[in-house]
Amino acid sequence: MVEYTVYADEIIANNLLMNCAILYLTARLAGVPCRVLRVVTAALTGSLYIFVLFLPGAASFYNLAGKLLLSVVVLLIAFGLLPWRRFLVVWILFFGVSFLAGGVVMGINSLVAGTGALGGESRTLWPGILSALFLVAVVGRKGAILRRRVTAGFFRVPVIIHLGTARVELEGLVDTGNQLSDPVTRDPVVVVEFEAIKDFIPDVMREALARDREPDFSALVAALEGNWATRLRLIPYRSLGKSGGLLVGFKPDLVEVIYGERVVKTSRVVVAVYRHRLSPEDSYNALLHPQLIKAFL
Repeated sequence: MVEYTVYADEIIANNLLMNCAILYLTARLAGVPCRVLRVVTAALTGSLYIFVLFLPGAASFYNLAGKLLLSVVVLLIAFGLLPWRRFLVVWILFFGVSFLAGGVVMGINSLVAGTGALGGESRTLWPGILSALFLVAVVGRKGAILRRRVTAGFFRVPVIIHLGTARVELEGLVDTGNQLSDPVTRDPVVVVEFEAIKDFIPDVMREALARDREPDFSALVAALEGNWATRLRLIPYRSLGKSGGLLVGFKPDLVEVIYGERVVKTSRVVVAVYRHRLSPEDSYNALLHPQLIKAFL
């Protein structure tokens, strides 16, 4: 009978490294914040789970239900509370990355050992682990690009904004990170490039937004005529390439979001004007609040 010596410190080190790598790649692909301390704490929690087998009466928790519950706990520690739909996406990605990394570890070690991951003369998982870490590092660097391409394929939708008798047709991207809302009415915000909307707003507003500095909101309201003064909104934000600031927006008459043959129409929305490009590739010119596509889900 062949006997193996199992070292607890090596098991923890192996699992800790792999769990950190898996959580890092999950964060990169899902577009959620990746804080080192939280990720390490979550990875360590997952690594210690294997020792449940050695606790009296606790081995019954080392099953499918226990592992699913552990994955939820690990993700909550790593990324905190997320909207449930976004958490579901992160959870699915977490398992996908885990299966990918685990397959690389077992495959490489099987190749090195010659007769299986634990056969032959090899008694270590380090060749597979190092290969998996290299793969995670390469894919992680491209995570944001991959996420944009996948998201663009599934969540790019035509958007029509109605302003009186005029209408503006845009290419919108549903951005799960866009949680902007009108601070007064709590209506969701659609962020639109200035170049895409400039011909449909009053001259005074267009000239104010064309300047390099942020426009004087009070002066802009005073200068606008007709019902445009009541349409105007001021939206605080903490993204879009800036740590904090204000976006000038307006209340449209109607916004239509088109997904295949389905259409959502709503007037409970605010359009905020962003003075720079939203897409480096010019593949879209509007960012939609995810609340606007709830009817499609």
